[in-house]
Amino acid sequence: MTTAESVHPSVRRWTQREEKDHGDLLYVDGREKLPHVGVVTEKSAAYWLSAAAREPAARWMCKCDDDTLV
Repeated sequence: MTTAESVHPSVRRWTQREEKDHGDLLYVDGREKLPHVGVVTEKSAAYWLSAAAREPAARWMCKCDDDTLV
């Protein structure tokens, strides 16, 4: 699991600025690479549950990781 301390400082600065300017980042606590689960992880499930609760009127939502091209 990635911790704040393991994130490159330039990425940390960018995400802090994005959160301050737009408030549109959602961080969830969840495991990935679980041995008893297929592709879906706790992290993915936690995102979808949290995002829907946080922004019930949203028409579009996107979940991506640091290796995702949107």
